[in-house]
Amino acid sequence: MAKSLALFVHGLFSTEATWNALRGLLATDTELSEDYDFDTFGYSTPKLRMNPARRIPDFNVLADRLASLLETKHADAPRVVLVAHSQGGLIVLRFLMRQLAEGNGVRLSRIRRIVLFACPNNGSEFMLTLRRSLLGWHTQERELRPLAETVVETQRRVLADVVYAPHLDEHRCPIPVVCYAGDTDNIVWASSAKSVFPTVGVLQGDHSSIIQPDGVTHPTYLVVRDSLRTALTEPMPSPAKRKTGMASSESDDYHAEMTLHGPIMVDIGGASKRPVAVAVRSGPVDQIAGVDIVCTSENIYMQMAMTFKPSVSGRLRRAAAKKGPAGEIIEDTAAAELDAWMRENGRFGLPVEPGTVAATSSGDLIRRDVRRIYHAAIGIPVPGTDRFEVSPVSVAQAVHNVFDLARRERDEDGLPLRSVLMPLFGAGLGGLDPAICFEWMWRALEQELRKDDAWEVHISTWTKAETEIILAGVQSHAHQADVTS
Repeated sequence: MAKSLALFVHGLFSTEATWNALRGLLATDTELSEDYDFDTFGYSTPKLRMNPARRIPDFNVLADRLASLLETKHADAPRVVLVAHSQGGLIVLRFLMRQLAEGNGVRLSRIRRIVLFACPNNGSEFMLTLRRSLLGWHTQERELRPLAETVVETQRRVLADVVYAPHLDEHRCPIPVVCYAGDTDNIVWASSAKSVFPTVGVLQGDHSSIIQPDGVTHPTYLVVRDSLRTALTEPMPSPAKRKTGMASSESDDYHAEMTLHGPIMVDIGGASKRPVAVAVRSGPVDQIAGVDIVCTSENIYMQMAMTFKPSVSGRLRRAAAKKGPAGEIIEDTAAAELDAWMRENGRFGLPVEPGTVAATSSGDLIRRDVRRIYHAAIGIPVPGTDRFEVSPVSVAQAVHNVFDLARRERDEDGLPLRSVLMPLFGAGLGGLDPAICFEWMWRALEQELRKDDAWEVHISTWTKAETEIILAGVQSHAHQADVTS
């Protein structure tokens, strides 16, 4: 019978040899060695860029390599425990996120425990200025900086769909995750190593010595041994049949990372006779960069969603906020400016007309070359529920108002605005069918772009199904224009 697997993943500028002391002690435990094979996952993480023909693998590449190792060399292991140090923990978490995004939740169920030592879940402040100047070229080091967007998104997904997963399905897999900090570690502080994970601890040692136990009574050896033993006896999760109408977290086929599709050149028939570039951006909207105006759907009371909500509004609110080193919000920029707009217009606490659009600054998103956030009042709250009603007419009106406001800010206020990103207004909690929503938006877009075709248009989607619908819709209109011409 195949043994279970304990796989060890090293950190930045390190090698598989960093685990020799711990693996040597575990090998002397006859009880564990009867049940486990011990292996390491090594990867390139050089301190110097020696060969320009070789690239440094980023976290996504390493996460996929880790998946390949588990599905080939260790495919027969009935249970798996992943033990990681420093940035190795971020690679493990990225592996989980990417596998769940691909619908491999059930295949992950044999992973029964993840143990992270000195993992920079909130980044590392250690010699940050010097690192930026000397290691700006290093793809791995960039993700170790405080509050790196991809790391924050990975952590959010793992918390929702692994740590707090209520059951097993294609996109969720309950796996215990345990995080340990070193009491004298000045590279990854305890606040970052523990972050927001519920099961945490502090062990003796600095960033390196925390995984260098000197005997079987060393705390690090004891916690790893106990984790391996527990992983053998805990019940395996079994797939739970979802109730009809219930969805997995956020969506069954969401995009884990922002992906650009297009642009598709569409002949709108504008005065200049030049085609308009229409692109589809699929994935978390808070990863957007290089688009001047980002639009979001709000309710008619112009209240943004809470920062922990996965909606476009909640994501943009958090992305725009000024945050501290542990991720805490210091200034809730977009929400505060939107409240100020409501007060200035005498509507605070009162509804606005559906389709109304208000502008705020982009807050912290300015660092990603986003200049403005436009808030479109779309959802009409249904009393006594958390649902919203949306009229297709208000969707079209919101599109018109977005471009009216954009032209005013461009022409009258002198803002250098050229590109606009719009979500499918009303297709989230509003419940509008994405195809119907797109057609209403497209009719309004055509009218606006015929008047002024100097804009680049981006449409934001979240699920793979939405992306396919919108791409097909844009291609259809581009084809119709070709036939007409």
